Amino acid sequence: MEACYPLRADAEPHLLEMARCERTHWWYLGLRDLLARLIDSRRPTLPRSPRVLDAGCGTGANLRLLSDLLEPEQVHGFDRSMFAVQRAAQLCPEAQLRIDDLCSPAVESDCFDVIISCDVCSVPGLAACRHGLRRLSESLRRGGILILHLPAYEWLYSAHDRAVGHTQRFSLREVTSLVRGFGLSVELASYRMSLLFPAIVACRVPTLFRDRTTLAPRSDLGKPNGWLNAMLFRIVQHENIHTARGWRWPFGSSIVVLARKPARRSID
Repeated sequence: MEACYPLRADAEPHLLEMARCERTHWWYLGLRDLLARLIDSRRPTLPRSPRVLDAGCGTGANLRLLSDLLEPEQVHGFDRSMFAVQRAAQLCPEAQLRIDDLCSPAVESDCFDVIISCDVCSVPGLAACRHGLRRLSESLRRGGILILHLPAYEWLYSAHDRAVGHTQRFSLREVTSLVRGFGLSVELASYRMSLLFPAIVACRVPTLFRDRTTLAPRSDLGKPNGWLNAMLFRIVQHENIHTARGWRWPFGSSIVVLARKPARRSID
């Protein structure tokens, strides 16, 4: 299918960097640790062998997590990049993968029990992917869960956002309002990366509030040395424990929302 938003010419180098870093970099380790805690805490409410989807699967590390954690009946993933899909197939060969677009994904109603989408809506922007997110919500089975992870605060837009193709960052209120508008029940909504937030802001001070079109793309994915990488992961892991228990952090550089499709249809 033709993507409703173009793939940047320089996107492949970023995806290659992602594939290199996502297995060991503290940020990716922290994200997967949170996903695992959120999903595992809801295992009793899910089928024994659920159907799962990673919408915007990138190079496959989250797909690998879903497959190992849930032992699903089916694991699906899509991405608009052929390079990403090919790398994801190597990492998670049991997954059913395809080229597709979050703006208008080819999904059927009542198909999946777990859907995740991590830092994908920020590429086309909310207006462009609203229809696609609604379709994903409709593809959830009754009692199924949707987990969205997104970058927070427009004012925090940086050279890294330019490098990875983000066009928008979000507030917690607009994301929760969005998913509730799809008829989903929000079980958890919080900012994250809160404990490290002052350091993140400090690192981005030189680019804050600048015209984003003047920012030279520069990725933050360089891996710190071993002890620092481990320390940063431990800090994020500590925060994740509290987030999975329902703690709502008041600020942070990212947003996580977990919403569920009601088990029964509402009767007017």
